[in-house]
Amino acid sequence: MKIIFKLLIIIISLFFVNIEVIFALDSIIVNKVIKTELSEIFAIHPKIGIGLNMYNASLVKFENSVDCGLFEKGSGFAYSGGFFLERKLADKFFLGLGAGYIGRSGEFSIESKIPSRDVNSHELEWVETENKLSPNVTFLEFSPELRYSIVDDLINGPLRFAFGLRFGIPIVNTFSQKEVIISPSDAKFISSNSNERLIAKGDITTMQQFHYGISLGIENMLKIGEQNFFTQQIIFDYNFNDACTDVKWNISALRLDLGFRFSFMEKNEIIILDTQKIEKPTVEIPIIVKKDTVLVQNLSFEFVDEKPDLQIQTGTEFLATLPLVNAVFFSSNSSEIPKDYIIKDTVLPSQFYGNTVENRKYILLRIADLVRKNPNAKIIIHGTTSGIVNETEGLELARKRAESVQFTLKNLGINDSVMTVNFSLMPLYPSNQDYPEGKLENQRADIFVQNAPLQEYVGFQKYAEVTGKIKLKIEHENLKELNEIILEPFFYDTMIICSQPGVYTIPVKQRIYLESDTFQLSAELSYRNIIKDSKISLNTKDFELIQKELLLKNFNAILRFEYNSSELSSENKELLIQLVQRIPENSTIIISGSADALGSEQQNIQLASQRAKAAEDFLNQITQSKFKIITDGKFLKHSEKTPEGRFFNRAISIRIQ
Repeated sequence: MKIIFKLLIIIISLFFVNIEVIFALDSIIVNKVIKTELSEIFAIHPKIGIGLNMYNASLVKFENSVDCGLFEKGSGFAYSGGFFLERKLADKFFLGLGAGYIGRSGEFSIESKIPSRDVNSHELEWVETENKLSPNVTFLEFSPELRYSIVDDLINGPLRFAFGLRFGIPIVNTFSQKEVIISPSDAKFISSNSNERLIAKGDITTMQQFHYGISLGIENMLKIGEQNFFTQQIIFDYNFNDACTDVKWNISALRLDLGFRFSFMEKNEIIILDTQKIEKPTVEIPIIVKKDTVLVQNLSFEFVDEKPDLQIQTGTEFLATLPLVNAVFFSSNSSEIPKDYIIKDTVLPSQFYGNTVENRKYILLRIADLVRKNPNAKIIIHGTTSGIVNETEGLELARKRAESVQFTLKNLGINDSVMTVNFSLMPLYPSNQDYPEGKLENQRADIFVQNAPLQEYVGFQKYAEVTGKIKLKIEHENLKELNEIILEPFFYDTMIICSQPGVYTIPVKQRIYLESDTFQLSAELSYRNIIKDSKISLNTKDFELIQKELLLKNFNAILRFEYNSSELSSENKELLIQLVQRIPENSTIIISGSADALGSEQQNIQLASQRAKAAEDFLNQITQSKFKIITDGKFLKHSEKTPEGRFFNRAISIRIQ
């Protein structure tokens, strides 16, 4: 901004100097003009370009994505645009300052093999898949730069070397992750009925808020006017810092930029005085009238299918209830239950669907509901701290934490007679206090329930699901960025770019309640800050009801382990016994092990494998080969921003096929 301000001051100063000379010409006697020279005051230089982004990384995932192996290399093309100001410093040197929109999007991919069962022959075969992690990253970048004329006249203009510093702020930082079947060509995912499926999408929450790097390149300038040029530039960008705070991921790029450079010139005259008077010239300033054409942006859509091709599937599905962490975690040196826990009686959400980490806030209500349903249940509340060094109140603070939980459960209707309070300086199974997260995890009150199951991992549930296709009519005009017109059907798990107006046929897959005579399908269409929504109400009696066999694909049970342990607890053994008693014979049990992010990566990989192996050995022991049992590394990790998220990652997941 200082350079721009100085340039404006220079222009204004020169303007007034020229006015002064013109008025002086009334009284100055001029004989002859010896020489006229033009010099550049400054230049403006808008550019557009396309770049090949190159990723060099060592990451298995970042926040919200799924661990599917080690990503090391990636690439992708993206567009850029910018506006630059230039000022000549010396004979061959130019100083520039620019701002621009730079796309840094690309794609990581790794190939793998997974076992799959043929729906016709029931034979097990290996399927080659490709996991694609696609960051959608865009920056607002500022670049002070220096340019040097290597050749003053190459073809029809100078050839220049460019060097610049870059400072970037992310303005878009999202991602999508999908799995694509490579071979066999006719294989499909059951969940999507196609050769690809969406695994995860969302924001890259750990994106660095400030990026810096350098640019080096060559620029060729072709003269297209008196002092105007068409420019072509090949530039290499390199970032010094990683794209995210939690993983190694460096972005570099090779860009081709095209632009137009417009010069603003100053005329310098050398004159000799004599006795002839030159009258002040009359300057006629043309008046330019600019007409603005206002284009009205239009965006709309509606359901146009009066009789959509839909059917309603009903049946029973085998589900696992969401896992629980039976503890309340406290802030340092505090015994007050944090505000993100719900302590007033309210309607509990489903035990089978939802975000496990977000459901942490219902833990006290879950415990109270469990005790009310089991008259013989007893509760032991054990308060702990992160040690006398970190929390100086020590045992007294541990006691207060346990009593705070007891008081809350009492307000939820639990009698004092079924609750016992004890406390200690550290938990029975403490987390590693070499990490700040470990200290926070030890600042808790554990809630142990006796004579009642804390959680049943398996259950059968009736369901109804509408499937098929429906048509929506999309209309829009005068929208520049067509790839930003996004349709989000809430009855389907994929967003759609609607760059062209017309009728779109959208797949439908939505759970409904058969107890109601009608159900609704709704969608949202957006373009930047323009958002439109539409919905249609349909009668369940208008569609065919199809009875389906027992549904297993949505079963995903989480069994937790203690910190740094691979030993199956007695509760987990009971749940595994409960599992094999309920699933059909010849089912395939898939076990995925996991560990939290605390500790070394190698240690965590080993611990995750040991946990999966412990469950596999126990199941083989009790099933006598009634089921096929396999292990893989496809544990869907939870966010580690909360203690509960880390507790859920110290676990195995069980899936059924």
